[in-house]
Amino acid sequence: SKIIGTMQAQSTPMNQRYERVLTIAGSDSGGGAGIQADLKTFAALGCYGMAALTALTAQNTRGVDAVLAIPTDLVAAQIRAVASDLGVHAAKTGMLPTAEIVAVVAATTAEIGLQWLVVDHAAVDAQETIGIGFRLRRQRRSHRPAEEVVPRPLQGP
Repeated sequence: SKIIGTMQAQSTPMNQRYERVLTIAGSDSGGGAGIQADLKTFAALGCYGMAALTALTAQNTRGVDAVLAIPTDLVAAQIRAVASDLGVHAAKTGMLPTAEIVAVVAATTAEIGLQWLVVDHAAVDAQETIGIGFRLRRQRRSHRPAEEVVPRPLQGP
């Protein structure tokens, strides 16, 4: 089965295979966002979560103090490593801090034949939020058409 739209947690028999979902995002040292939040969400939904780091951050609930982008060759290597061994049913992006990382994520997810990609408009600051997501979608189109689910930005109360 494919993962798209709203997913719901279900009880799973021990012999049933789990959907394998990859988060391609930054690490949040505070644990409330980034790969840490994605992996918690995947587990709550009964999925096997995997991660490819794009950035390390020093952050907490008050803000981001520092960001270190992961080299593009290592980002691509992480994606290829999990895809070649475990397989990836779907992936979700988070923080893609540079245009080079956007390009390598687009190329590598196309290379591995990824069918489902959720593009989350996460970035270092609000001015980049929309641009990062649209650049990734444009990059993906130049490599291979893919099914994409693009969530709407969260609306305040």
